[in-house]
Amino acid sequence: MKPYLGKGHIVCTDNWYNSPALFECLHSQDTDACGTVRSNRKRMPQFKTKLEKGEVHFLHTDKLLAAKWRDKRDVHILTSVHKPVMKVTDNVDHATGDNKVKPECVLEYNQKMGSVDKSDMQISFVDCARKSLKWYKNLFFHLFDMAVLNAFILHKTASKKKTSHFQQIQAQPHLVHIAGVTSVATQLAGPGRGKTRDLCA
Repeated sequence: MKPYLGKGHIVCTDNWYNSPALFECLHSQDTDACGTVRSNRKRMPQFKTKLEKGEVHFLHTDKLLAAKWRDKRDVHILTSVHKPVMKVTDNVDHATGDNKVKPECVLEYNQKMGSVDKSDMQISFVDCARKSLKWYKNLFFHLFDMAVLNAFILHKTASKKKTSHFQQIQAQPHLVHIAGVTSVATQLAGPGRGKTRDLCA
C-alpha cells in the first residue's frame, strides 16, 4: 500500500481490518479511511448501550469520528473523513411514510462497499473452501469462488436469462470437476494426509 500513501486517497474497508490505531496511522500519512468497525476493538469509545431504531450516537476526537447507528441491528462506523451529519435518503419508511435518515458516513460506506459486500454474500452461498491453516489454500479457494461468481454473472449477462441462486449452486460442482480442482487440491494436500474430500460435497 506504500505507493498510495501520502496522496490524499480515501480507503474504505470492512470491520475485519479496522481499528482506531490503523486509522490514525493512515491519517498521519495523508490518507483518510472509512469503514465498519467491531465495537470491542482496542481504544474504541463506549457508546450508549441501547439505541432505538434510527437513532445514532456520535463520538469524536480531533482526528477520528466514531458512530453507533441502529438500523435492523447496531452498526459501528469509524471514519477520519466525515462529519457527524445525518442525510435524508430516497428510501421511505413504510411505518411513518417519511424518507429515511441515515448518517452520511454510512451512506458513503454503502456506496463504496456495497458491491464488495454483495459479492462476499453471493460467494458465501456456494463457498467450496475448507478450513485450513495454510494461507495459500484459503487464497486459492477464495479466488476460485470469485472466478465462478464472475463466470455466473457473465453468463447471466450474455444469455439474458434469470437464473436463481439454487441453479447457481447446482451448477458449481460441475464447474469444480471440469476445472480439475479436486486433483489440484489433492496435490496441495500432499502425501500421507488421507483422502481429499469432494470440495463441494
